[in-house]
Amino acid sequence: MNFQYPYALLLLIPVWIWAFIYYKNKIYLKKWKFVFQEE
Repeated sequence: MNFQYPYALLLLIPVWIWAFIYYKNKIYLKKWKFVFQEE
Protein backbone atom coordinates (compact mmCIF):
# COMPACT_ATOMS: atom_id res chain seq x y z
CA MET A 1 0.00 0.00 0.00
CA ASN A 2 2.77 2.44 0.87
CA PHE A 3 4.40 1.93 -2.53
CA GLN A 4 1.22 1.87 -4.60
CA TYR A 5 -0.27 5.08 -3.20
CA PRO A 6 2.43 7.56 -4.38
CA TYR A 7 2.67 5.67 -7.68
CA ALA A 8 -1.07 6.10 -8.25
CA LEU A 9 -0.81 9.83 -7.54
CA LEU A 10 2.10 10.06 -10.00
CA LEU A 11 -0.10 8.48 -12.68
CA LEU A 12 -2.89 10.97 -11.92
CA ILE A 13 -0.67 14.04 -12.41
CA PRO A 14 -0.83 13.96 -16.27
CA VAL A 15 -4.60 13.42 -16.05
CA TRP A 16 -5.02 16.51 -13.86
CA ILE A 17 -2.79 18.57 -16.20
CA TRP A 18 -4.73 17.37 -19.25
CA ALA A 19 -8.09 18.07 -17.59
CA PHE A 20 -6.94 21.56 -16.55
CA ILE A 21 -5.70 22.43 -20.05
CA TYR A 22 -8.84 20.98 -21.66
CA TYR A 23 -11.11 22.96 -19.31
CA LYS A 24 -9.18 26.20 -19.92
CA ASN A 25 -9.31 25.67 -23.69
CA LYS A 26 -13.08 25.11 -23.54
CA ILE A 27 -13.60 28.43 -21.72
CA TYR A 28 -11.17 30.15 -24.12
CA LEU A 29 -13.02 28.83 -27.18
CA LYS A 30 -16.37 29.92 -25.71
CA LYS A 31 -15.03 33.45 -25.19
CA TRP A 32 -13.84 33.57 -28.82
CA LYS A 33 -17.25 32.37 -30.04
CA PHE A 34 -18.92 35.21 -28.15
CA VAL A 35 -16.46 37.72 -29.65
CA PHE A 36 -17.16 36.50 -33.20
CA GLN A 37 -20.92 36.54 -32.62
CA GLU A 38 -20.88 40.12 -31.37
CA GLU A 39 -18.91 41.49 -34.32
